[in-house]
Amino acid sequence: MADTKLITTLDTTFNLLDQFASSLNSLPPDGTTPPPASLSPLPLLSTCAATLRAQTTKLSLLIITPPFTPTAISGILSSLNDAILPSLLTAALLLTPSTFTKAYSCETVSLTKATLRDLRDLAHLVEARSKDGQPKADPTSQLKNDVTAATGKIWDDCDELKKLADDGIAGFVVKKAEQYLDLIKDAVKEIEEWDPEDDDDDDDDDDDNDEEHGFFIDEQDTPPSLPKDLQETPPTSNPSSQPTQDLNNLKSAVLKILTRIPQSLHVVIAQRLKKGLPLSSSSSANPVNPKHLLILDTLLSRISQTSTCIDDVAERLYTHDALGAMLTAEKARAYVVEIMESVGAGTSSRHAHRLVMQMERGLKKGGGRRVEETKEDRYIERALEWIKSVGTTIP
Repeated sequence: MADTKLITTLDTTFNLLDQFASSLNSLPPDGTTPPPASLSPLPLLSTCAATLRAQTTKLSLLIITPPFTPTAISGILSSLNDAILPSLLTAALLLTPSTFTKAYSCETVSLTKATLRDLRDLAHLVEARSKDGQPKADPTSQLKNDVTAATGKIWDDCDELKKLADDGIAGFVVKKAEQYLDLIKDAVKEIEEWDPEDDDDDDDDDDDNDEEHGFFIDEQDTPPSLPKDLQETPPTSNPSSQPTQDLNNLKSAVLKILTRIPQSLHVVIAQRLKKGLPLSSSSSANPVNPKHLLILDTLLSRISQTSTCIDDVAERLYTHDALGAMLTAEKARAYVVEIMESVGAGTSSRHAHRLVMQMERGLKKGGGRRVEETKEDRYIERALEWIKSVGTTIP
């Protein structure tokens, strides 16, 4: 018979997990009330993630190690119910879009919901072990495997939450931007390696397969032979080579634009995001200006849209849609130009310094005069001119 106290504690755990998951699912688009300016929820999130990971480890060992001790397990579950889980929810709710960017807030909520879901799975395994009626016996191999798998998922969730908190907005933005950049590089490389002649070969193979698979199965259906005079006359041109040449020209025109995109975005990441953003926001007590957050959210959104556009370019190339491929490539380039102008130098320096307050070095205090342009500004300016200089011409 299961321990009464453990049953009650487990019921509380399940109720809290359901309640907290519901709270995260019903968040308004702009999040909850921002935290006081003197506090940052990031240290709380980091501590909760580390503590939950440690408690999960203890809990998993108690489940699979005989004898099964309900009192010890109840103690761990009580600590989760009373402090760790409420604190985790509080931290997640305080990381609002209006104070930590929409992308960062969504990532936190997503990871927190995954943590609650995986913790529920582990709690169900506690319940199953408590009801097996053999507290002194070894649990089944299946139960051990399930506990190990569930614990591993929670460890991963907690590790990601802790890293997210410790890296702060800066680390998150750089990480996401680099992930999108890697996708863009892969997509451009795939287009570079695409050979239009392979498409023609595939078409020829299809024609051959038509004959092999019975389209000409009777002698009466066999294609007629060419007249002797035509057989002996060599062709003066190869009309089928023209579509291939057109596709090669289209590929070259598209790549003239696309190959500049990864390099331009690399400059943005290296010269602005990595150098202009603080290394960590986890201990910062000062909230970031909403205008800066909007810049960062828009930047990530545009890089994501650029990646999607390049994938679309590839699809249009493969379907021989010349106009669509060029227009979509130009759309991707326009996104990159917008990104670079938002963090640019020279006439766009004010936009660049809106990334974060630490980047507002372009204006002297109390005056409207700009200080000398930095080396990073010049990198951005040259890269912007470079990406703007490539033209859009449909071959």
